[in-house]
Amino acid sequence: MYIDRYKYFRDTQLWPLSDNLNYEQWLANFCDDELEIAQRILDFFIYIPDSIINQMLSTVIGKCGYYFKRQRGAWTNNDYQNNCWYSFVPGEEQKPTDSGYVFNRKLRDKLEIPEKRIISFSDLLLILSQSTNQNVILVDDFVGSGHQTYVAWKLNKQDSNQTLEIISRTNNHKIVYAPLIVNHMGYNTISSDCKGLGLTFIHLLDTQYSLFDQNCLCWEGDINIYHKAVDLMLNKSKMLGIPFTNGRCVTDVRGYKEQGLALAFEHGMPDACPPIFYWETENWKPLIKKVYSRY
Repeated sequence: MYIDRYKYFRDTQLWPLSDNLNYEQWLANFCDDELEIAQRILDFFIYIPDSIINQMLSTVIGKCGYYFKRQRGAWTNNDYQNNCWYSFVPGEEQKPTDSGYVFNRKLRDKLEIPEKRIISFSDLLLILSQSTNQNVILVDDFVGSGHQTYVAWKLNKQDSNQTLEIISRTNNHKIVYAPLIVNHMGYNTISSDCKGLGLTFIHLLDTQYSLFDQNCLCWEGDINIYHKAVDLMLNKSKMLGIPFTNGRCVTDVRGYKEQGLALAFEHGMPDACPPIFYWETENWKPLIKKVYSRY
């Protein structure tokens, strides 16, 4: 039953070709008596292809217009191109593979946002420090713990010598953060610790999306399957040398901050996911390649 569904997902391109998501080689990591749980986990796994990402991005940008209209009292479709800056929340160690660069290109190519309106985070801070009453949309695919957002809002000064929070409040800017998917942990962090930063999104994930929560939708209320699955994931991780750090490490056995999500975008997998999905050794083949970090 499971295998037929996976083949259907691939045939209809909901899942990509095996080079990008190889469920056969990942399932081959498990023994026969482990396959039922491995297949259940795989069936729960969420993969978002580029076509759906583009549609989600268009939708969330559209929702930002309602935010500005509430804040400013007026907003038109022309303001998306002529009266708004676009940037993204940078990683603590900025890399060319960061998802923000992917989204900058999508803004330009898919939504026809003028390139001059799409700027780096450091340029954004400088422009906002020298102006007033600007509108800003920060794009992203995923928010996990919310730590990077907190750092970008309250701590990151770069060349402007002021944080985005201070500049926004002092110069009356309206800034909305617009990720596609937000985990409950990140939502709580932004809501409580990033006052003044607007937040809009497409999907909010609650605790039921964590594989390490006994109420996870994957286990369908069966506590015995839950315990067997957790034992399997932890034992396999120990065998592979995946670190047990209580969530402090981005490659922690349960994912960063122990978020335990089973989620990937076509351009990569967040750190909120357990490494068992992307770990690669001579004796363990990954389900998907992990090419960027997003907490």
